[in-house]
Amino acid sequence: MATNATTTSITATWTIGNGNNRSVFVSDTNSFTDPVNGVSPGTASAAYSGTGQKLVYDGTGTSVTVTGLTVGTTYYFRVYESRKCTSPNYFYNTTTAVSNPVGIGTADKLKYTITRNTGITYTPVSGSAITVSATTGTSDDTNYGRLRSSRSIMREQLYLHSDL
Repeated sequence: MATNATTTSITATWTIGNGNNRSVFVSDTNSFTDPVNGVSPGTASAAYSGTGQKLVYDGTGTSVTVTGLTVGTTYYFRVYESRKCTSPNYFYNTTTAVSNPVGIGTADKLKYTITRNTGITYTPVSGSAITVSATTGTSDDTNYGRLRSSRSIMREQLYLHSDL
């Protein structure tokens, strides 16, 4: 299982086996209840919430991006290959394998440094916040252009950060 993690999401990919369907579960603990043969696993939602085992994918593809995760937290992914005959007749392979289940952690905080203008420092403090500091300039009218620039950069950064 290959992955890509940000502060609040994880994209997991897997290799298709000999079944015709995959059911992917995520949990905040490394403990899974195997699905029951002949029973649909439920309705999948890639937006994780709460705690415990959740179905985040049920289909024929090879990846899922799970959102709504907590910064700096390890989540466990378990993929169940199945033979899906007539709905909802699922026949699951519940054997564990190397990296299945697998624990994947979200990033602790922003992992990059931003440099835009001299006199402005950006410091990541968590997955959802940065500190922007003006190291030069004053609040009088003679430096208005610099302060206006700082506010513009802060708006831009906050917009970019909201995409994480």
